[in-house]
Amino acid sequence: MSPAEEPDRKADQEKGPGPRVGPRGVVLATGLLFLLAIAGYLGYWAAMGRHAVVDPGHLYRSAELPPPRLAETCKRLGIQTVVDFRMGSPKVDAEAEALHEIGVEQAGTAGGLAPGGL
Repeated sequence: MSPAEEPDRKADQEKGPGPRVGPRGVVLATGLLFLLAIAGYLGYWAAMGRHAVVDPGHLYRSAELPPPRLAETCKRLGIQTVVDFRMGSPKVDAEAEALHEIGVEQAGTAGGLAPGGL
C-alpha cells in the first residue's frame, strides 16, 4: 500500500462499520415508530370491530359504536346487558333507544358518576 492511500484507509476505519445517524435521524425514526404504533392500535380496533372479548360468552368491552352497529353486535354475540359509564348525551340516548328496540337492557351511571360516588 502506498503512503498516499494510508490516510484514506485510516479515515474509513474511523467512520465505523455503518452509516452514522445524527440527532435528526433519531427523532425521525422515533416519530416513525410512534406513528406505526398508533396505526397498529387503530388497525387492531378496526379489525376487532371496536370491541374485544374479555371473557368469551360473558364479558366484552368496546369503544363507542354507532347505534345500528351496537344493536347488530349485541344480537350476534347474545349480549343481554350493556353497561355504559359515559355521561348522558345525544349519542348515549340514541344507543339506549337502539338497545331498547332489541330488548337489551342498558345499565349506566346516572349523571356520569362512577360507582362509589367518585
